[in-house]
Amino acid sequence: QDLAAQSQLCVEEITRVKMEFMEKKKTQPNTRYPFSVRVIEHKHSLDIFIVKDSTVHNKKKKKKQKKQKTDVDSTSSNETDGINNSSKKLYKLNHAHYQKLRGLYLNIRPTSTSNSTCTSTSSHNDKNTTDSDSLDLDAEQIDMFHKRLYILLSRYHSLLGHGFQAALNEHAFDVLLRRMQVSFECFASPLNCSYNRFCCAFPDTDQFFGGIGSFFAFHPTSGSFEANPPFVAEVMLAMVRHINLLLEAATGAMSFIIVVPGWQEDEAWISLQKSKYKKQCWMVSVEDHGFCDGAQHQRQDRYRES
Repeated sequence: QDLAAQSQLCVEEITRVKMEFMEKKKTQPNTRYPFSVRVIEHKHSLDIFIVKDSTVHNKKKKKKQKKQKTDVDSTSSNETDGINNSSKKLYKLNHAHYQKLRGLYLNIRPTSTSNSTCTSTSSHNDKNTTDSDSLDLDAEQIDMFHKRLYILLSRYHSLLGHGFQAALNEHAFDVLLRRMQVSFECFASPLNCSYNRFCCAFPDTDQFFGGIGSFFAFHPTSGSFEANPPFVAEVMLAMVRHINLLLEAATGAMSFIIVVPGWQEDEAWISLQKSKYKKQCWMVSVEDHGFCDGAQHQRQDRYRES
């Protein structure tokens, strides 16, 4: 209980700091990133990597030259077009996910309303598209999109835990949307989401692709939601408690489809079974199901065994 309480306090503190950061960002909407991003297309994927901003690089180089009072040629042989090959960090992204992320980015631009209907954005389902597919980006907007995309990929690469980013496949989400009117994910990222609005771990990077921030700072009063949290005992227990609070405070029809492992001795599992709001529970054997891999944005084979 002490561990769970400490975990909840940690989550609340992280959420508070993130929200403060987001408020500060609102006063600085025209962020200029001191680098450029290059995208190279291949048959099955794209290479996305940083290109040093030549203007910033040249200013730093001239300042260094002046300080050292040395005569160094400004066009060094080991640099071309501002690219520093020794420090270049490259990320792979398959074509389907590039188009999906572009669609999410278009959908969340200021031209779209904040109350737009949530739709499926699965990169492997042509029937469901974002509300902004017909829109396009000019050269400056494409440049900003690529910078924010690179930062997004960097953030999730740093987690090095693709197992915590696994998700249901698009067929399951289509059923939830059609039969249960589920149109929002409580735990997702731009890389694994199926709907165009979702709660996420990193609002500073994910806000440009539909993320609205932590589920634990999310307080809807009605609606149908899917909750597939990281399979970490403390996180799952905090989720169950937050869902119970939301259901208690609901002013309209509200439901949650919850996907958790069948750890029957886990406190979160026990709490769910005892909840007065539980309507039904299905156990699916390990042989009969799997997930979309957390690294599906880089792989040709998207699926992983449970």
